Amino acid sequence: MGGRLYYVGSDDVHGGSLWSTDAVSETPFIVEDVDVSDRADGRGSPALYEQVDQLAAVGGNLFLAVGDSTHGLELWSTAAPDAALPRTVNVTPPSVPGDPVLGSRLTASPGEWAPDAATFTYQWLVDDRPAGGETKSTFTPGEGVVGHRVRVRVTASSPGHRTRSITSAPTEPVEGDIVNRSRPRITGHARVGSTLTALTGSWTPGHLSYSYRWYIHGQPVAGAYRRTFKLPLRANGRQVTVRVTATRPDWSSARAVSSARAVGPGSFRVTRRPTVSGTPRVGSHLRASPGTVTPSPERTRVRWLRNGHIVSISYALTYQLVRADIGARMTAQIVRTRPGYKTLITPTAPTTKVVDR
Repeated sequence: MGGRLYYVGSDDVHGGSLWSTDAVSETPFIVEDVDVSDRADGRGSPALYEQVDQLAAVGGNLFLAVGDSTHGLELWSTAAPDAALPRTVNVTPPSVPGDPVLGSRLTASPGEWAPDAATFTYQWLVDDRPAGGETKSTFTPGEGVVGHRVRVRVTASSPGHRTRSITSAPTEPVEGDIVNRSRPRITGHARVGSTLTALTGSWTPGHLSYSYRWYIHGQPVAGAYRRTFKLPLRANGRQVTVRVTATRPDWSSARAVSSARAVGPGSFRVTRRPTVSGTPRVGSHLRASPGTVTPSPERTRVRWLRNGHIVSISYALTYQLVRADIGARMTAQIVRTRPGYKTLITPTAPTTKVVDR
């Protein structure tokens, strides 16, 4: 065809190949060294072609059947007039050296080619799909590439030779690092019995999931893995922190710890105020109703006051009026205590003036 003889041949160096003889010198040369695949497998080594036969010329093109153990039987062709030109030969395949990390530039190694004067063009691939506009020798993975594998397709051109494209082996999945921009914070009243809430702080990228771990005085609290945390008695007088862990599939997780909050004693909450009942007359008994508070106190005492001055302290809720109380107004103070809580003193309203019998 075109003044040249084309034939399929095989030797120990090239394996099955398409050969041609020059019309003048009849010196044979390789047109298609089909023993080296245009595609590299996952280990970067070429797949070997085991069968080259059924050569045919149709419409100025040569067609041949090429078979291998990886891709099976495929139809190859050469297009005139370039079919008569030797093809640029890849000696070592291109590669993408370095660790694929979000925001870190990757530089393609084009590999070794013959002849040495070959020039190269590039196309970067993400999961074997062309990355739009990425046709330079360098490529910087963006957020959307994290978790995906990257290849580079190198096309070599040399005067007097046919062009050839080889694709590198894939990289490991691109890694992305989650970054904390502002530390987590703790909101709420830092006192025994109160519930604190963790705010995650600011992170990049978005669409993250968060987990929590609470600490008292630097020690992890068993079972405290929620966003909220009720302060136990042992937190009194100590500092509490929360550690937030941010995660996202295919990204490296990151942690950040809040500033410490000092924990103070808890406070009772009055749900019903105390009262005093009974007739304010000498010899009669006054009775204090203590009301209710939360949480429950460990001890409750009553202080009886005459015109604001304490006259009796006891655990009894009753007080018998005496002659010294005549003309005075009586009140009761309910004194409640509990470990880790501030003492609560709740007064009743005063009685009317005490009268004689």
